[in-house]
Amino acid sequence: GVSGSLEKGNHIRIMKKSTPLISAWVSSQSAAEADATSTALFALGWEGGFERIVDPLARQAIAAIDQDGIPYWNGFFQKCFGAPRTVENTTQENEYAAQV
Repeated sequence: GVSGSLEKGNHIRIMKKSTPLISAWVSSQSAAEADATSTALFALGWEGGFERIVDPLARQAIAAIDQDGIPYWNGFFQKCFGAPRTVENTTQENEYAAQV
């Protein structure tokens, strides 16, 4: 499941003024569970939501990006997909590719 303004625009109404995340991504055995978890994580934020909503026994790959472009992810995400690219790494790779 993917939730956030980055992918889908402002489609989630949050009662507080803003959420610290712009994107939350969850891979799970159930599409409904992944969608519900990504929406809850987006609404609560990484700090406020991760430990409250994620079952430590569930094998869910979870990642998020905050408003400053900083990625967060759990160990299962890294095991399955590797570490997310940061803005700095992508910029350095683009600069190197332009030189070659």
